[in-house]
Amino acid sequence: MTWLAHQMRVRPEATALRVGEQVLTYGALGELVGRAAACLAEAGVGPDSRVAVALPNSLEHVLAIYATSWLGAVLVPVDPRLPAVDPVELRRRLEVAGAGVLVASAGSAKEPVPCPVIDPAELCSTVESDPVASGNPVPPPRPRHPDELHSIVFTSGSTGRPEAVHLTHGNHLASAVASAFNLGIDRRDDWLCCLPLVHVGGLAIVLRSVLYGTALTLTDGFDAPRVAELFRSGRITLASLVPTMLRRLLALQERLTPGSAPEQTRGLRAILLGGGPADPALVEEAVVRRGLPVLATYGMTETASQVATVPPERLDAIRRGDEPPGSAGQPLLGAEIEIRAPGAEEGDAGVPGRAPATAGETGEIWVRGPMVSASSAGADGWFRTGDLGRLDAAGNLWVAGRRDQVIVTGGENVSPERVEAVLAAHPGVAECAVAGVDDPEWGRSVAAAVVPRHPERPPEPAALAAWCRERLAPFEVPKRWRLVADLPRTAAGKPRRADVAALFEGPPAEG
Repeated sequence: MTWLAHQMRVRPEATALRVGEQVLTYGALGELVGRAAACLAEAGVGPDSRVAVALPNSLEHVLAIYATSWLGAVLVPVDPRLPAVDPVELRRRLEVAGAGVLVASAGSAKEPVPCPVIDPAELCSTVESDPVASGNPVPPPRPRHPDELHSIVFTSGSTGRPEAVHLTHGNHLASAVASAFNLGIDRRDDWLCCLPLVHVGGLAIVLRSVLYGTALTLTDGFDAPRVAELFRSGRITLASLVPTMLRRLLALQERLTPGSAPEQTRGLRAILLGGGPADPALVEEAVVRRGLPVLATYGMTETASQVATVPPERLDAIRRGDEPPGSAGQPLLGAEIEIRAPGAEEGDAGVPGRAPATAGETGEIWVRGPMVSASSAGADGWFRTGDLGRLDAAGNLWVAGRRDQVIVTGGENVSPERVEAVLAAHPGVAECAVAGVDDPEWGRSVAAAVVPRHPERPPEPAALAAWCRERLAPFEVPKRWRLVADLPRTAAGKPRRADVAALFEGPPAEG
């Protein structure tokens, strides 16, 4: 029995999904999914088939996720922008995953793809018809073993070419259970998902909700006024955001009622903040000044979402000032985290001076546990994340950023995330991204792209440089600046640093 089929049987009248004005119970959703599964089966999808889905957040996307699992097939989420903007990358991903069909809007692909294309409208075409009379009966849900493959999810591509990660049913189950042990489960929970379903952060919310038997509210992208309205309704109890989303939400609240705490905390139990290192100033602003229950979290595609998260019980300590904001909390149930000296390789855990590092020492983050993809882990089960961080004396994880994104300038190492955190606190900065660019004198220099908070009166680069000099070491202060209307981002909302660096190919604006 699939996870959805179980909830259809035990909670048929419970709310399962809200998309726009549509509200579906588990019974109604299961009926739609069964018919969508019949549509896929008619197209030749069966156990272990690879079903690529290139759709925005929508009812059709959710149906495709559940219908694929219903048939015992393997889900392959694909960025919905690729058919139109990068057909070469689309073809590569379909071939890498071995996709047998692609669910995508008709006419969205600029070039032919190496498999049949199913329009999402076809998944809903049998909703009003009798599946038996149409000769396309609903197939029974196929049970799957935890070790069987559930999905092939591509990494975000913020630090290089997106790579395929194989995640089993057991990986997703372990992730959902670990999250539940940290947050608890309330049958009245309604989890807001404005993250793209093609990335693990959004997909995990869909899978957790059906495993818990709770409600999911799905939006197509992030709109700060809409999210604030949903929070004010008191219905949303859980949400997942990335730092850019939280900054925009706080900025909206500041414009509406300057200096006040938000009213939208009535029903909200937690806002998980992921997608990069937690900026302590941002967390402090949200938790202490605004009263939002923001819990920093750490995870990635290879771990089927979060592996460390601040527990809700620690919010009061942060508000009182007893605990500094910015950590990602301790490892979740089943997860192990080690900090190893840079350069440590697989199997080095027992080598003196390599791992585990002493409390407070910065090194590379390694993860092991049932949520870690076997396709990514080494023979001993440990996954080398490529992220830098440290564990404090209490076992809390502090993430410093990507090891391969450290900017070496004049022999000094600069974390772009640290510089971004300082810049983001400037009153004239709405968003920013930092990258390393070639420099004939320094080898690499620190460059910052800045989105002004008030475009009509943007901050001067000299003023931004002065702000940084008061808060950073001299070698960390950006030497090159660009004021931009928006930042190049991945579908998951992370800055695409290669594209940020490309913004500086013209004449420089000096700080």
